[in-house]
Amino acid sequence: MPTPGAATVVPAPAAAPDNAKGKATKVLLELNLYSGEGHLETFLAKFRYMGQYLRWSERDKFHHLCASLKGKAGQVLWDLASNATTDSVIELLCTRFGNNTH
Repeated sequence: MPTPGAATVVPAPAAAPDNAKGKATKVLLELNLYSGEGHLETFLAKFRYMGQYLRWSERDKFHHLCASLKGKAGQVLWDLASNATTDSVIELLCTRFGNNTH
């Protein structure tokens, strides 16, 4: 019988291997926000690599890019055409922030 007020220790179950039952391990990735400060080229490179790795569709790319813009960079979203694409948003970013690589 445990001592009154003492904590009861229950052993934790053994950890299962990462690929137990054929399930792939998921990696949590987060795209940093871009505010117009810092290097646009670095942000766009991370964006592209993450999109490739996670196999984003064109629609996914567009929405992830739009969601990652804030501040002055986010203002490019104000006047987007209804048929805007990832490339058109990147073009606007390059024009406004002085970077012509994409």
